[in-house]
Amino acid sequence: MNYLLLSILTFLVLSGCAVNYTYDGQKYDSKESFIKGVENKVGDTLNSIIPLKTPLSGKKLIMAIPSLEVYNKLGIENFIKINKTAPNSSQIEVASNLNRSNYLNTKIFLDAVQKKNIYRETQFIDMQSGNDSFSPSANTDTIYLVAADANSLQWYFSSNKNGKELFGYDRSSPTLAGKVQAFLDAVQIRAIRE
Repeated sequence: MNYLLLSILTFLVLSGCAVNYTYDGQKYDSKESFIKGVENKVGDTLNSIIPLKTPLSGKKLIMAIPSLEVYNKLGIENFIKINKTAPNSSQIEVASNLNRSNYLNTKIFLDAVQKKNIYRETQFIDMQSGNDSFSPSANTDTIYLVAADANSLQWYFSSNKNGKELFGYDRSSPTLAGKVQAFLDAVQIRAIRE
């Protein structure tokens, strides 16, 4: 989520000059190298995850995040709200690249849960709005990200036993791998608790 806020701030201060991207401490001079850098970091992080031999839960986990289209829509709405004007085409292009990065940096949490083999079965949903919610059942837990607007993002975990709860994890790690591990730890605690 820290990447999302940084990307939004970067988008807001764009002045139409040549665009350089910074991600995870590295600078990129093109959108292609930037997206490739993000994809490589996400891939390396996923490759470092060692799956559990057996799932901690015999239940299914539905995992959902807003789609890339929702990220793009919220970013433009936020730009207009702050700047009182619509972004120009080059600002939209830069925002689109930043939003793709944000989407990949969010989806990795769900991909990591699936790879870690915490639940017997996982299902991923690309939400078509930022406000969807998902109900649990006796055999299904849910975890999803609500994005009411670009500045208001909140994870929720929902189970039949405990209902809908805020889902938190330690976000203090400076690295993507550290944040993903903290997310996995929090999901594992929920799976055991349920």
